[in-house]
Amino acid sequence: MEVFYLQSNHFSGVFPPAIYNLSSLQSLGMFGNGFSGNLRPDFAGDLEFLVALTNCTHLQTLSVASNRLGGDLPASIANLSMNLNQLDIENNFISGSIPHDIGNLIGLQSFWLSENLLKGPIPVSFGKLSGLVELSLFTNKMSGEIPYSLGNITRLERLYLSNNSFEGIIPPSLGKCRYLLDLGMEVNKLNGIIPQEIMQISTLVSLRMSNNSLTGSLPEDVGRLINLGNLSVAHNKLAGKLPETLGKCLSMEKLDLQGNSFDGIIPDISGLVGIKKADFSSNNFSGRIPEYLANFRFLEYLNLSFNNFEGNVPTAGKFKDATIVSVFGNKNLCGGVLELRLKPCSLVPAGKSRKKLVIGVSMGLSLLLLLFIASVSLCWLKSRKKKNTNEATPSTLGVFHEMISYRDLRNATNGFSSSNLIGSGSF
Repeated sequence: MEVFYLQSNHFSGVFPPAIYNLSSLQSLGMFGNGFSGNLRPDFAGDLEFLVALTNCTHLQTLSVASNRLGGDLPASIANLSMNLNQLDIENNFISGSIPHDIGNLIGLQSFWLSENLLKGPIPVSFGKLSGLVELSLFTNKMSGEIPYSLGNITRLERLYLSNNSFEGIIPPSLGKCRYLLDLGMEVNKLNGIIPQEIMQISTLVSLRMSNNSLTGSLPEDVGRLINLGNLSVAHNKLAGKLPETLGKCLSMEKLDLQGNSFDGIIPDISGLVGIKKADFSSNNFSGRIPEYLANFRFLEYLNLSFNNFEGNVPTAGKFKDATIVSVFGNKNLCGGVLELRLKPCSLVPAGKSRKKLVIGVSMGLSLLLLLFIASVSLCWLKSRKKKNTNEATPSTLGVFHEMISYRDLRNATNGFSSSNLIGSGSF
């Protein structure tokens, strides 16, 4: 027998012991059942059947996902057939850690260990699995740093590490995985910046890094991710302005930026016409709400709450439906549909009102300045006039000297004799 499938039934109890003797077995599928318990009387744990399967040297696919298997993952899993290309034991109760020698399975293309109780780090030897296309470890209790060696898996298309306790930085070496379509790292303890190298993976369709402690800003090269449909960096410690290049991600359908410290205005993303969900909430965005958001025909959810937006909320298009749009916590917003319960806007637009106020204040100050100059000038003129009236002038000399007639003057000078001239005669 080469193929043995019992998937998606309701079988329970132990695995049939006869399976262990099928040395020519190539494909074993038993996922979606209820198998549990000891597999053979001389085996101590639920997963010891994996030891027996090392006899199946031609085994290519093994799937026992979605059962009730428990116990520690045996180290012997690293001794399975080198022809094994698919190993799926997700959604069980498997504990322990991944063996360090897992890199021996050089034929692996898909490795699914998600939704178990695994602990410990990601073995560095994963870097030897150069043909690996899918690696899924999400929803476990794994910890430690993400090894740089994962960057050696250059054919990797899907990497799921979310909902664990991984820490440290996101290794820039992942930028070498140029075929990566889906990268999930949300709900961990990762820190540091988002590596610029990740923005070089133009094939990315989904990039999820929410619920970590990432810092810095959203890289400027995000616009190179032309196939990106889902970007989630919510609930981190990111800050700064959003790059203008975000508007080049024309395939975007879901954008989640909530719970960071982004500021400034929303850049021009009018080209993201296929967007369905956009969350800008709980940041420090400011300015007016872009009118073009109302025209996104596929928009199902828009959250702008708890920011510093101001001005009039649009009432056309998608903004007609208050179940789609949320703008709570923006104290300077007004208008919008009644269901949003915002204060009414002034009849005069805020910009014009502000302009009129500036003009009015300027005119008032100018008038006061003119009045002050006029008052000072008037006082100065009055003061000068008073001073002039106190000085002697030719017109006032008559007050101090008697008038002398022509006759008296002629007689006194003896007929204007030259002897009486000053400078000659006796004078």
